[in-house]
Amino acid sequence: MSVARSFHVPNRLGAVMRRAGGIRANEAIARAEAGVEQFREESLKTIGEIMAQLDERFGPTAERDGADFEELYTLVLRMIDVSGFVTHTGLDRSAVSLCTLVDTMAERGRWRWPAVDVHLDAMRLLWTQGETLAEGEREAVIDGLYKVSKHKPASE
Repeated sequence: MSVARSFHVPNRLGAVMRRAGGIRANEAIARAEAGVEQFREESLKTIGEIMAQLDERFGPTAERDGADFEELYTLVLRMIDVSGFVTHTGLDRSAVSLCTLVDTMAERGRWRWPAVDVHLDAMRLLWTQGETLAEGEREAVIDGLYKVSKHKPASE
């Protein structure tokens, strides 16, 4: 009969965390949030500029003939990049949904302008009022966008 041997491997992370002089997790989180907060205003300004470009080039009153899927996708990717600093608006997730829609349209080689319009309207709402909406309302908007971006019209 053999005897099982066990080994105790020291946990370096645990040792570092027990060492004196560190900061508590809640303090580290507060510092990180303060660091992100400094980029908030600049992010909102950039989001406004991107929204203006989206409306000008792809909005309902834009001249959409010759519209380019890649141009729309690139603008929306910029939105995702900067909306990470205002995550409580839902803009980041709505932009991901629009990217999904653009991917689908590009694969089919067909625009679905009403779906693009719905996304742009929702993104405008989330940009201006996303933080003041109740979480359930914000989630309902985003869930609706996910349904729109994944919808496959019967005519296709």
